[in-house]
Amino acid sequence: MKKIYYIPVKKENMEPLRVAAYCRVSTKKETQLASLAHQIMSYTEQISDHPGWVFSGVFWDCGRSGLRKKGRNGLKHMLESAVEGKFDYIITKSAKRVSRNTVELLQIKKYLEESDIKTVTGKKVWSANVIQQMLKNEKYKGDMMLQKTFTEDYLNGIRKKNVGQRTRYYVKGSHLAIISPEIFDKVQEEMLNRARLLRTADGNQISSGNRFSSKYLLSNLLICGYCGGGFRRRTERGKIVWRCGTRMEKGKAECENSPTLNDQDVREMLGKVVCNGEYDENVVKDRVKRIDVYEKRLIICYAEKEGYQICEFE
Repeated sequence: MKKIYYIPVKKENMEPLRVAAYCRVSTKKETQLASLAHQIMSYTEQISDHPGWVFSGVFWDCGRSGLRKKGRNGLKHMLESAVEGKFDYIITKSAKRVSRNTVELLQIKKYLEESDIKTVTGKKVWSANVIQQMLKNEKYKGDMMLQKTFTEDYLNGIRKKNVGQRTRYYVKGSHLAIISPEIFDKVQEEMLNRARLLRTADGNQISSGNRFSSKYLLSNLLICGYCGGGFRRRTERGKIVWRCGTRMEKGKAECENSPTLNDQDVREMLGKVVCNGEYDENVVKDRVKRIDVYEKRLIICYAEKEGYQICEFE
């Protein structure tokens, strides 16, 4: 198992970031008006007191639901300011403050694309995968993982994603953070909690009470290492296989390299490396947190800080 080394780094002088904030309350009740005033004051102090930030305003809406964008002048002003490049980043209590409706979020996505606001890599299209990667990116809390990729062929300049072939180095405090480590960790926890949600017959969402919410255990564990999507169980030509859900829904163009896994092969591998012999679902459930799937390689991430294990297959 490859080790990750932590390297303390001195912070250097960097250009300050222009940071704004957005807050919203749903009603005009006295308690919520007081909450709104407190939020505006807190955001103003938080941004102004941060050594690497320049205060660029607080946008807010009062008595407006997160289910609709219509009538929310604060949100409208924020989006217009984003188009005009008046700030670099915006902070908010949660994405629900901006919108509780997936359709509204997609409309905002469309608005940003039509306004020619590009992603950090210069792309014009914002995708769910990009947003997911941003939420998981340790750079936003001021840290950096080195050697995520490596050069396999120096003559041809071919680079590959490092999924255990090389030692990776985790640098703490390599640059000014946009969010605190506490907020970053809460986001990771919230993403995990939402992955445990079940949808009831009446359309409501409830917690499953654990991280295994699907009928099949492997549906909760197998994660595509390329796009971050979950794997789905299928029966093809009389055999049970697992395939990337993103690739199944959106085609090869969205996830080009994800493999098709034979169910029996996966069970035999888990039985050998996790259960010390024969596959036991209860043992896998207790020990394994997730399994990242790559072409010809599985990375088994264990629970309870046991680390991870790389398994190769044909």
